[in-house]
Parts: sequence; structure tokens; C-alpha cells
Amino acid sequence: MHGRKASCRNHAAAVDRGLAHEFYAPVPDPLFGYRLHVADLAVNKALAASGRMRMRDFVDLWMLDRHVMPLWRMACAAPGKDTALNPFSLVEDASFNWSMTARRIDPGDRLDLTAEISLQEVGEGLRTAMREARLILRDVEPECYGRLQVDNSGQPLLNRETTSGGIWRVPQPGGSLPAFAPAWIVR
Repeated sequence: MHGRKASCRNHAAAVDRGLAHEFYAPVPDPLFGYRLHVADLAVNKALAASGRMRMRDFVDLWMLDRHVMPLWRMACAAPGKDTALNPFSLVEDASFNWSMTARRIDPGDRLDLTAEISLQEVGEGLRTAMREARLILRDVEPECYGRLQVDNSGQPLLNRETTSGGIWRVPQPGGSLPAFAPAWIVR
């Protein structure tokens, strides 16, 4: 799983820290005008889980790890958005926050979701993702921290295994806010 060393040499770039930084331009959305690219959403959720103790962040993080992007890739990319973190500190902070959040919940509590999942399932999935992240991140060169590995077409690599070489994208200043005007505002 983590036998090949990920390298991003010669892909360094300076990043201005004045604005929000995103790996991708906002994506057009019929309801909100624009929204974050799913890769930016995943990295932002990992940052949220490392910085606060809200159950919704951990359920989202678990779902993103399962269906979108492995936690280790989110953690590797996160320092590009928050230079106070490194991938390992993000995983450890998120692990601590999950532990504290899980302790405050009654085992009989239910999550108000559209699908039936248990807190035990979320916890087991998060612990597995965090163990995997700790192992794989040891094989990623520090020069890659803060970058998102992408394929030749610029799409994020979403596989769980490390891939040597490749292109490592640096986030750019920007961001996206909902851009819609209710009918009563449009003249």
C-alpha cells in the first residue's frame, strides 16, 4: 500500500497567504452560482475536523474518506491552505478532536442523516483512515506537503495508494462564495 515514495521535486511554488487558497477554480452550480471543487471541499473538511469538535465534521470526513478522497491525501494537501499545520499534526489534531467529540455523545444518540449509519461505524472508519494516513504520510516527501497530487489532465488522484512522480498542484489565492440573487433582488 505504501511501498513507493511519493515525490514532488521541481513542483515548488510560492503561495501568497493573503486570501483563501483553493486547488481548483470554483465550479459552476445551478443553485448557488458557484461552489467549491470536491477536492477543495474535502481538504477544507479535514481542516475543520482538526480545528473543532463538531460531530458533523467527523461524519463528513468519514464519508469523504470512503467515497471521495483518502484522508492521507486531504492531510497532505492541507498545509497549502493552512501553513500552521503539517499533515501529521492535522491527523493528530483530528484524532484528538474525534476522541473528545465521541466521549460527549450518549451511545444511544442517533445521527439525523439521510442514510442509516452508526456512530460506531463512523468511529471505526475514522480510526482506520487515521492509521492509514499515519503510515502512508511517512512515505510522502516533505516537499509535497501543501500540494495535491493530480493526473495529467489536472484531476486529483483519489486512489488510496501512493503514486511516485506525477504533478503536484499548489493552491492559488481565490475561493468561492455562493453567487446568486433571489428573484426579488433582480430588477
